[in-house]
Amino acid sequence: MKIVSGFSADSFFGKVQKTARVIQSSTPQITVATTKDKFVLNNAAMSLMGLPEKGGRVMILDMNIGVSDPAELKGINERYFIAQNLYAADKKGLVTESGDFSYTGPWGTINLGEDAVTEVSHKDLISKQLVLERKGTKSSTCISYHKYVFDIERVTIEDEEGNVTKEFVLVPGGKPQPLFQMTNVQVFDHTPEVEVED
Repeated sequence: MKIVSGFSADSFFGKVQKTARVIQSSTPQITVATTKDKFVLNNAAMSLMGLPEKGGRVMILDMNIGVSDPAELKGINERYFIAQNLYAADKKGLVTESGDFSYTGPWGTINLGEDAVTEVSHKDLISKQLVLERKGTKSSTCISYHKYVFDIERVTIEDEEGNVTKEFVLVPGGKPQPLFQMTNVQVFDHTPEVEVED
């Protein structure tokens, strides 16, 4: 049973307001791929989260958004949560049959690795030499020097009377739903291929 502090049964935001391949494993995992904003869920994670074979959407929640007290900042293994996005009308977080999806925001902060920073531009990552910029004819992208693999665990809370909460309201006016923590991160070095200009 996973006990996580900082949640209430009524609202997730109660205290929060204020070309890499997925590693196949029987453990539910999410890979923060080396390509900009790309994530990959393995089959075990998709099954655990109850995602449909195609067309499902996810959202990644950052517990450090809105936190002003440095003592309350969460480290990388307590900071990020993922859930089905039952409300989005756009394609953000749209999961393919192979488990990959694009999601801006967390990709940058995970690569930056600073708990107090909840928003970072790709230019900042380039200037800190955390990613390699790859320029194309019409646009450019970033390739990280690291790949991150998190285990995914379902969040449950047990109160003093032994009552267990398994679902949480994640958006105002939303219905309770399962929530999953991204934890036990493994970090792998990656050496991007450098394109040679003629």
